[in-house]
Amino acid sequence: SVAELQHALSCDDGIVASLVAAAPRPPPLARVPPAALRLLLTVEIAPLLRQSDAAAHGGAPLLRWRTSLGRRVATQRHCAPGAAAARCHRALAQFFGGARPPAPPPLATADGGRVRLPTDRGLPSQRLRRAAADDGAGAAEAEAGAVYNRRALRELPAALLGAGDWEELASTLASHRWIHAKLRALGLHELLGDYELPPPPAEHEAAAAQLAALGATLVLCADILVASPDQLEAQLLCRLPHWARDASALAGGADLLDTLMLQSELHLARVARAAAAARERAFALAAEGKEAVTAPPPPQPLFPRWPCLPASPPLLF
Repeated sequence: SVAELQHALSCDDGIVASLVAAAPRPPPLARVPPAALRLLLTVEIAPLLRQSDAAAHGGAPLLRWRTSLGRRVATQRHCAPGAAAARCHRALAQFFGGARPPAPPPLATADGGRVRLPTDRGLPSQRLRRAAADDGAGAAEAEAGAVYNRRALRELPAALLGAGDWEELASTLASHRWIHAKLRALGLHELLGDYELPPPPAEHEAAAAQLAALGATLVLCADILVASPDQLEAQLLCRLPHWARDASALAGGADLLDTLMLQSELHLARVARAAAAARERAFALAAEGKEAVTAPPPPQPLFPRWPCLPASPPLLF
């Protein structure tokens, strides 16, 4: 969308520097002015763009190239494989990842001077999940009212991969927060697509092997997760130790998988505490006579549903 384009361009120091150099006076923030972007989109390249209401995000239509030729020419000129493409993807990764880029270096102005702009670029936070219920609500109510950032969940992995930031990519894809949010928001099919990665550089082969193991684990429990996403943590805790102990498959260690298992255990503990607090609150209201309600039943233990086999191939006798 236009707002996303403004934020993403504001993450690029080169674009901010060119705008400061051409402006009659320095802007108050290190970001692209809305007027300059509106002039570009409505006058200079308006014939090349169209708005796609079918892909609307948050009520705002997304910008698309009107023809494939225009898209191909723009890609060849500004996003050819190399430093230029990595810079563009890095700006997108910073925006969709909710990162706060550092303040740009002192920039040259139109009158020949130099100015240092503030660190804040006015970028929005990119929380993957926003709970509509308060902290005292039960886990089921909080999950039912949650709103997910589907745009960031779709775009962030490709941006990190294009920027060549394998370390941040591995940390993101192997986090419980990411897996839980994307499974709930977009389904298992799109989640599995994140783990179909190209060959990594040599220094990131260990992390890529762990991501491949995680993807294989999710494939094995696909039927269970589609029917009951609540089983995610139990399935991970049951299956991932087989990969973590497989020294031949993960010669570089299993730090990402160990962290994911710890995060899954902590999530189950939070769910149990929220359910217990909801039951106690219901009992207290009933005892005071303020509300004639029955306490919610205790949560069923999230034991893995069978068959729950190791993620490694079975032995043939």
